[in-house]
Order: sequence, then C-alpha cells, then structure tokens
Amino acid sequence: METYNHLFSISFTVPNSKYEDWTYTLRHEQSLVVAALLNRINQIAQDSTELTEGIEGYDTYKEEN
Repeated sequence: METYNHLFSISFTVPNSKYEDWTYTLRHEQSLVVAALLNRINQIAQDSTELTEGIEGYDTYKEEN
C-alpha cells in the first residue's frame, strides 16, 4: 500500500509582544509564542472549521516502505 508524508504549517498570532520584529519575539518571548501556539491548537481541536482555516499544506512526498 502506498503512503505519503505531508508537510503542514499552522497559522497563529502572538498578541502583546514587546517587539516590532517577529524574529525578536521568537528569540526573546518564547513563552508567549508557545502559549499562543497551544491556544491555537486547542481552538482547532474544538472547532473543525478552524482546521481548514488555520492549517496549510506545503509539500507531499511518497514514502518508501
């Protein structure tokens, strides 16, 4: 049986950052980023319409079995 590997990304926002540049937020406010990501995951788990709005697929390849 053929199987495939898919690459997805999840969209979420990080409110209340002290930094204008998002790269500084990733470096210096990791707890805010992780909390926002976990919140988004919870939203998606609770509401299936959020699944198609908050997740995008980027790449697929056939797995070697």
